[in-house]
Amino acid sequence: MNAPVSSTKYETLAIIGQGGMATVALGRMRGAAGFSRLVAIKRAHVHLHDEAASIQHEAAIVARLHHPNIVRVLDVVEEGAELVLLLDYVEGGSLSDLVQRVANVGLEARTRTRAFVRILVDVAAGLDAAHRVTDDEGRKLGLVHRDVSPSNVLVGIDGIARLTDFGIAKALEAAHDRTATGRLKGKIAYMAPEYVESHRADAYSDQFSLGIVAWEALAGTRLFRGPTEIETLKRVAAARIPSLSEARPELAPLEPVILRALARLPSDRHASAQDFGAALEAAARKADLLAPHAEVARLVETLLGDEIERRRAAARGAGKPSASVDVPAAARDLIPTGSLGAPPRDDRSGTETDPTVVSMPHSRPIRRSLIGAAIAFAALLAVIVGVLRLRGADDAPGSSAGSSSADAPPTEDVPPATEPVSESASEPGATEPSTPEPAASAPAPGPRRRPRKPRAPAPSSSLVPNKAPPNPYLR
Repeated sequence: MNAPVSSTKYETLAIIGQGGMATVALGRMRGAAGFSRLVAIKRAHVHLHDEAASIQHEAAIVARLHHPNIVRVLDVVEEGAELVLLLDYVEGGSLSDLVQRVANVGLEARTRTRAFVRILVDVAAGLDAAHRVTDDEGRKLGLVHRDVSPSNVLVGIDGIARLTDFGIAKALEAAHDRTATGRLKGKIAYMAPEYVESHRADAYSDQFSLGIVAWEALAGTRLFRGPTEIETLKRVAAARIPSLSEARPELAPLEPVILRALARLPSDRHASAQDFGAALEAAARKADLLAPHAEVARLVETLLGDEIERRRAAARGAGKPSASVDVPAAARDLIPTGSLGAPPRDDRSGTETDPTVVSMPHSRPIRRSLIGAAIAFAALLAVIVGVLRLRGADDAPGSSAGSSSADAPPTEDVPPATEPVSESASEPGATEPSTPEPAASAPAPGPRRRPRKPRAPAPSSSLVPNKAPPNPYLR
């Protein structure tokens, strides 16, 4: 009997995307005979138990999709009660990253338009393939993505754009065609009017979302996004589309195709995402506004080269799971092709903690605090002992303010190096000039004061000790 195949082994190299529902990381998948490849690892946040089911749902859907413009699921790994997706790692960035970088560097308008049109044509092809997917019996599932947005379009250094993140996709033929009452899934600013009003999603609503992506990428500004979510929803429902050609005349050949995809009524839109992509490609070719994939690849390297190199450095540093890669603000909550490693969980509280916090050593600060407290306690104890000795000296016979310095033991009994400050010297009368004379003429009291000599060891317990007593907390 053949031995069972071992489960996939992988390691997390760097977090490259973190959103509200899942974390995406760059990872390395290993196999037999030295096999190794970079992958994207996706897992739902541990505190979102309900969303963990979306990982299994996405795996089941994407496993049926085989298209060059869709990110593939390579494997599904079970970790305890969780499922982790291993997906194709697209070395590059999201369309939202490119749009942001283009705005920052002020790229020439025609170059930007040509590259973005090619990306949009690719995405339309991938979206149409998702809409046409069938089950094992060849029946059309009626799959709807429901989250077509710039953050879910990944563009690689090969110049090819791929649609990703099918976590909230729905197969209309296998389930009811409406979402749960009162719940809208996806990004509000990229929803179709009919979805906002009736919660009905289909291939036409996905086409409308892609139309928004196209309008924004070419115009370089947002279409429906308002100051609040309510205002955004109102703008989506109204579906008033500003003219592209007024601000950018070179887009006039493309405007009719995009406006049709953004028609208020689904019946007025293109027959399919494929038709939308074909019409956009034809119009762009006539106006020489369609870049080849090689031109898009150069743009990705130019705009995202620094980010790509940081990820390559993380991959070269294999075996260091703590490595991290900064993700542009626009890319967070957007990259669904790669991230594992949910934030570490504190078993005591059941809450997630920041990885940079839990990995820091806490023992040194605690030890320093204990040492400081012990030293303060020793100093306080020394002061208390000194006060008690002073009080005892005041109560003893002959230690009143009127006593002379002759009452104290002779100075030659104590070595000068260890001679303490006399307890009676601090009294006001001890400094008067007339005090020493009676002391010289009264030797008789000397023998009577002899019993006080056992108190001589007191100098070792000075009011200000030279050294703190041993700290019991450090034994």
